[in-house]
Amino acid sequence: MKLFIAGMSYRTAPVAVRERYAVPPAQLAERDAKLVRSASLDEGAIVSTCNRTEILGVSRAGDAALERMHRFLHAELGDGSAAAAHVYELRDGEAVR
Repeated sequence: MKLFIAGMSYRTAPVAVRERYAVPPAQLAERDAKLVRSASLDEGAIVSTCNRTEILGVSRAGDAALERMHRFLHAELGDGSAAAAHVYELRDGEAVR
């Protein structure tokens, strides 16, 4: 199993970009379920605060799952790939830290 995080924070993206990726609390459960389905994850979650939006995933599919997570982040939460330069990704032990 591989653990992945893809997201953006106040360290990587200006507030105008982060606002476009924010998920309202009332939509988190629905979006979480869609993330797991669309990225073919074994488990997944979305964390969205005023300072960051991250998607977390666990998958046996390796890097293919991470690529699908990036597509979900931009297509479902954001505005296409315009903010790709602001996204960071963390894997396995780095994601746990």
